[in-house]
Amino acid sequence: MPGKGWKKKMAARGYDTHVQRISEIKSTIDSKPPRSKPPSTKKEIERRRRNKAIEQDNRLLLERLAKIMRKKTIDNENKNVKFVKSLTQTHRRLELQRITQENQRLLKRIQETEPIYNTLNWEEDEKKRKTYIKNMSDFQEYVPPARTVISLLRNRSASTRRIAPEETPVKRRPASAPKRRSGSDTPV
Repeated sequence: MPGKGWKKKMAARGYDTHVQRISEIKSTIDSKPPRSKPPSTKKEIERRRRNKAIEQDNRLLLERLAKIMRKKTIDNENKNVKFVKSLTQTHRRLELQRITQENQRLLKRIQETEPIYNTLNWEEDEKKRKTYIKNMSDFQEYVPPARTVISLLRNRSASTRRIAPEETPVKRRPASAPKRRSGSDTPV
């Protein structure tokens, strides 16, 4: 029976052959950069011909512009003509004055109007609502979170809520009193 040293040698030899095989493996996918193609001579000749034509047209245009600038003609003199006034300047100024006056009148009307909403009434209504809730609740120690009428108006979703109408609070019977069915006098 072989010893422990022999097993280690065999394992090391197997590992070495495994590493050697992996290093010798050739990939099945070609990951090299693509071969560079020489430029097509036909395309290169066409490109050069097109550039030559463009250069010639540009040179002719430049020569014509230089010839026009050398001669004195009607259109090539640079005269800085300044117009005295705009034709619509006075009309624009008058229109601006009219708009400013209208804005001033509107601002004055807005500032002089009295407010429609009375926040003091809202606070009184809120106190009444809290007393109604307190009277209607079975558990007197529970106080709902404070929501004022102002916060209800600011909240868009609260626009569908109803605020308790102003009426006398309904008295509830104590929790220890027996409940009665409607239509019968026998306790439940």
